[in-house]
Amino acid sequence: MKDFVQILKDDLEKGYSKSDLERLIGLPQNCLSGVIKGVKELSRKSEIKIEQWEVSEKPNPLQVYFVKKNVTENNLQEKKERILAERNGLPKEKAKQAYPLKTSEVNIKKHHLWKEGDPKEDSGSFFLRYGCFTYAELENLQK
Repeated sequence: MKDFVQILKDDLEKGYSKSDLERLIGLPQNCLSGVIKGVKELSRKSEIKIEQWEVSEKPNPLQVYFVKKNVTENNLQEKKERILAERNGLPKEKAKQAYPLKTSEVNIKKHHLWKEGDPKEDSGSFFLRYGCFTYAELENLQK
């Protein structure tokens, strides 16, 4: 059986940081500290990832900096403000309040056969309930 902790320690000596190794290997964040100290054990899934890491071509530890650089560029103040503006936009309820229904839309005269909860005319639900598509057809059927 391979000593996975020793593989990780060797990579740390080569210049990788723990967070870089976690990111590059695909391990959960902050898991290597406990594993290297011997407090935690590696899962089988993590062991498989470390085996794949061991046989793969490794990037230069000094070139891993670009990952961190991209993260810092994405955290620029302008981008943060745009994201917060999108996230803190008006919820749907307030957007409806901003454009309330007109009184003409609210006081639309209903057909005398209309009941609360009826489906819309010309819909499949209306046909399934009444066997026709409109209140006029329904009225003719009832005669």
